[in-house]
Parts: sequence; structure tokens; C-alpha cells
Amino acid sequence: MDYRKLKDYDIQSDYIDKLTDKEKLELFRSLDDGIQDIADKIWNREANYSEKFMIDWISSDYSKAILTICEKGEFEFDKQHMLDITFINEFKDYKKYGDSVNDENDNPVLSFCVPTFWLDVPCEFLDKWAIDEYIDPDDVKFIESIRVNG
Repeated sequence: MDYRKLKDYDIQSDYIDKLTDKEKLELFRSLDDGIQDIADKIWNREANYSEKFMIDWISSDYSKAILTICEKGEFEFDKQHMLDITFINEFKDYKKYGDSVNDENDNPVLSFCVPTFWLDVPCEFLDKWAIDEYIDPDDVKFIESIRVNG
């Protein structure tokens, strides 16, 4: 995959807008409690969520909530799962990423804990977030793969 293409990835138009109502319900029901807490503030009732509310919230507020969490750094890290960014063998400038890089194999691998919201977003968004957060823009062309491990 050419990870440079993720530069323009948009969670709303590239993911949410393409989901069916059934998929939006499934997504809402699978959300981490921290993200559902954001929806609770809008719902503001004791009764269970209505299906209409869940679909509408995913359609209009989900991507805003995820982007706000990322921008403000309002998440914790999942210490049981690592995100591994593997560079191609030809990439020699990986040492600038410090001790987080394992270069014992043929290809250098940059590893760090994933954010707790990792199960609540599509892999393309998680990959884009990791690239934006950790990778020098000039080095994106050297990424061979990005995978969650653990």
C-alpha cells in the first residue's frame, strides 16, 4: 500500500458516509465507553438510546468526536497492543526515531502503544493518525506496512 495516499483520508466522507444504517448501529453499539460517554451528553436521558439517535449520532457526530479526541490528546494508550510501522529495507534514516525502532530484522520496525480508541476507528484512520503523529512526512514513502500487534 502507498501510505502517502492516506494524507487526504477523511473519516467522515471516506468511512461514515459510506456506511448503511445497519452498519452505523453496529458501530455505535461497539464503541468504547469513553466515546459513548460523548454521545451520552447529547442523549441526556435515562432511557436506552433509540436506534434513530444511534444512527444520527454516528452520521453527524462520530467523526467530530474522534477528531476532537485526537486533536486534544484526550485518550490513553492501550498497553496490551502495539502499532508496528515497518519500513522498507532501503530506509536507512530510521535511527532518528530513537529506541522505538527495532532493527534486528531485515526491515526496521517502529513500535508504540496504540490509543485506546483503536477499535473504534477504521484501520485507515488509525494508520493516518500514526503517520501524522509519529512519522516525518518525507519518510512516509518508506513505509512497507502498518499493523496492530498483540
